[in-house]
Amino acid sequence: AAAEQAGQARARGRDDAAAIADISVDTDDLAASDAAAQNERSVAEEQVALVDAGHRAVGVATGEGDGAGGGGSADAAAPQESATMMFSYIVENFLDVEERRMVSAWHEHGGFRWRILLFPKGNNNAAFISVYLECGGPVSSAPETVADVRADPSLSFVTADRSPGPWTRAARFKLSFSNLMEETANANRMAAQRQLQEDDVHGGAAASTSQRFDVPRSRRHAVSQETQYRFSSKGSDWGFLEFIERALVEDSSQGFLLNGYAKLSVEITLIDESALEQSFSSGHWDSRKETGFVGLKNQGATCYMNSLLQTLYGVGAFRKAVYRMPLPETSASNGASDGGRAYSAGGVAASEEMSYALQKVFFELQHSPSVVKTKKLTESFGWDTSDAFTQHDVQELNRILCDHLEEKMKKQNPNELNTISELFEGKLLNYIECVHVPYKSTREESFYDLSLNVKGCRNIYESFEKYTEVEMMDGDNKYRADNYAELQEARKGVKFLKLPPVLQLHLKRFEYDFMRDMMVKINDRFEFQPEIDLSRFIENSDGSDVYVLHSVLVHIGDVHAGHYYVYIRPDLHSDSREAQWYKFDDEMVTKVSEEEAIDDNYGSGFERK
Repeated sequence: AAAEQAGQARARGRDDAAAIADISVDTDDLAASDAAAQNERSVAEEQVALVDAGHRAVGVATGEGDGAGGGGSADAAAPQESATMMFSYIVENFLDVEERRMVSAWHEHGGFRWRILLFPKGNNNAAFISVYLECGGPVSSAPETVADVRADPSLSFVTADRSPGPWTRAARFKLSFSNLMEETANANRMAAQRQLQEDDVHGGAAASTSQRFDVPRSRRHAVSQETQYRFSSKGSDWGFLEFIERALVEDSSQGFLLNGYAKLSVEITLIDESALEQSFSSGHWDSRKETGFVGLKNQGATCYMNSLLQTLYGVGAFRKAVYRMPLPETSASNGASDGGRAYSAGGVAASEEMSYALQKVFFELQHSPSVVKTKKLTESFGWDTSDAFTQHDVQELNRILCDHLEEKMKKQNPNELNTISELFEGKLLNYIECVHVPYKSTREESFYDLSLNVKGCRNIYESFEKYTEVEMMDGDNKYRADNYAELQEARKGVKFLKLPPVLQLHLKRFEYDFMRDMMVKINDRFEFQPEIDLSRFIENSDGSDVYVLHSVLVHIGDVHAGHYYVYIRPDLHSDSREAQWYKFDDEMVTKVSEEEAIDDNYGSGFERK
């Protein structure tokens, strides 16, 4: 099942460009509304404590943080869990920003420099705002430079860079995009409460003060994402490609912007590398060692194919069927022709090259210690370099690949049901039944995957209900039944006769918008569970049509561009609450939680009430 990624941490290397000057706007000036503007508190009084999701008070950063001073180095002592600091980045006229990439001022913490890296129009995905944390390495120990910065916090620490050489620093951090409508309301309510207390002491009028600070509440909270990373001189930034949907920020009723201002914050906790949940030792991730699986090399735009191959490889019966296919014949000399039969340069018959290339990919996925290449497989498709850099439809590729294997299996054993049919083939019945005359037309049809509506449906069950709902043919749409002169009112629908052992569901997130005359992506929230019971949709079901979720193939991006990866649960026999999920993202394979694999992929559109 394909779903929109709600936001997953993904590294993106950047060139170290010159820092864009931070827009100096006071936090409370940002939060001011017409009602709040009447409050004449000073800037110093406005530095109220910020509270994170754990309701733990964190002071507003002033530029130097709460960690060690300017003497930090690459081999500084291991930080403590309590070494935490927080700072904010204010962006003026957010929706009018033309820059592709923006950065906050540098802030020192634990002897290292930190800043927020922002892509207002997304990092190669215009539908989302991308946000990262960047570490600029150790702060220079030059006392005059550090002193200058401490004396004037508006100065950037970028001037203190003296190329310290290789360095690393592990940190856990939480990035937040504030909801300023909610933040303003909360701040003004606090001010109102203080005013009420003062009025109570001095006998003032409480009612008018309370009304003066009555700011409308937003129905959404701040958006926060939390992760951890081992920052280094080779990988200095980490964060979220899809941090928040841009349409959500543009919607004024959601309250993320106030008078055109946006506010981003980061809370950084320095940790020891031994505390990292994933090993980033030596800047290299050994997928085989850490997970037992290996990734596939991306040839340019083959992430969709890599995700599909990992999914099919994860189906044990399919993998075994591929292994059972006979090895191809080879010619005596490479590139020769034997009795009119064409052979490839490797001596493999052209008609058998695809299945043989797939066997090799599967074998290497099982035994290779490192990333597996797929160039021979794509060459067997007849692709050249340009095809490898063109993103094709993953559903179409799945059908082409399975059709090829099925045809070969039929030739191998023409009298036996082949594995492709056994695993993926289901049957449904299309019917038209007249209301007033005894006439019924039926047609049985096979399917290998089902395309389910996302728009207008909240979950898998509602999509199946829509798929099987009865359509009335009446009025101008009456049915012409055989042997009846008059057009007839009729019921038209679909019934499932049999679902396959492996059910492939394709969520229709790409649809044609007739009003805008263009293809659009549907990002609506759509839920699917770790286990679903589809018995009620099957004609004469014995109640055993219960399915366990095996994989979630994800597309992030829009109609024109994007990226694919897949979450897979290899062990379907264990309790779903204890099952281990893995994320296969091209070359990298990592262990993930069930929440990340399922809940985080419901979609990022507005949640229906």
